[in-house]
Amino acid sequence: MFGRKKPRGPFTVLASTTVAHGSNEAFRAWQVRMTQIASTYPGFQGSKTRPPDPPEQPDWVTTFIFDTRENLTVWLKSDDREALQAEAARFRTTDERLDVFEGARPDTRTGRVVTSILYWDVRPHQEHNFRKWHVRYAQAMSESPGFQGYQLQEPIDDLQPQWVQVIRWDSVVSRDGWIRSDTRKRMLELGQRVFETYRARQVRTSFEGWFRFDSTTAGSPTPSWKQTMVVLLVLYPTVFLLNTYVVGEIVGDDAEMWLSLFVGNVLSVALMGFIIMPIVTGDILGWWLNPPPTATSARTWAGVAVVLAVYGLFLGLFSVWP
Repeated sequence: MFGRKKPRGPFTVLASTTVAHGSNEAFRAWQVRMTQIASTYPGFQGSKTRPPDPPEQPDWVTTFIFDTRENLTVWLKSDDREALQAEAARFRTTDERLDVFEGARPDTRTGRVVTSILYWDVRPHQEHNFRKWHVRYAQAMSESPGFQGYQLQEPIDDLQPQWVQVIRWDSVVSRDGWIRSDTRKRMLELGQRVFETYRARQVRTSFEGWFRFDSTTAGSPTPSWKQTMVVLLVLYPTVFLLNTYVVGEIVGDDAEMWLSLFVGNVLSVALMGFIIMPIVTGDILGWWLNPPPTATSARTWAGVAVVLAVYGLFLGLFSVWP
């Protein structure tokens, strides 16, 4: 079995379960216990549960994050987990499906984002050729409207026997447009020599905030230095304009500084979190924060130059602001 020999972690397991009608509350309580017990195991880094969202996601979906494959394996094979799994059999209608991803952290995006999970059975001794084919497949997919990123997970010995691809779309319409496209059909025909079969399933997700964990660089997270540059880019003009024109109107020009700062921070966080940052990190700077797999270092430096130039623009503009 082909697999990575030196896993880097962290490791995220995605557990999907279909629950019998009328058993959602019982399952929810059971899942809380499962998470509480998992948190006592070495290497546990977090968990998040999403309820069903039919028709796209009929299952309950829960993520568990552990720092290493070894610690994740200890949890998955533990007596505590086995006992809880046996207890859950009374309100499940299907067996639990586990998908394991290396180096991925679930995000916290709000909205109606759609995720496709594809499972690839690669032909023996075709792993290298499959990667080469997949680069072309991903490039074609990245040009499809509504595409928001992907991650390709290689098989992981003893945990994940298949190649797994997670693809993020902004809507069902965008996803279905790619599925029906002639480009996708041609790419799948070209890939028949490197994979035997594949299957797909769909989930709704709430896995992201301002920055994607699964960029189009095949799973690489947005670097912290890029995140910091963009936060400063948005924070500076937002705070300046709010404090100049809005905060004083709300609390009065003679208000105490502690109150003015609090109101200003509330407004800044709300505007950035729900309006400005999603636009900046997606439509405006998404090409830099989450570049396609074929992007060169020139794109990185171009993005840095753009952000620095906008810094200078704001500084010059606000220095003479009336």
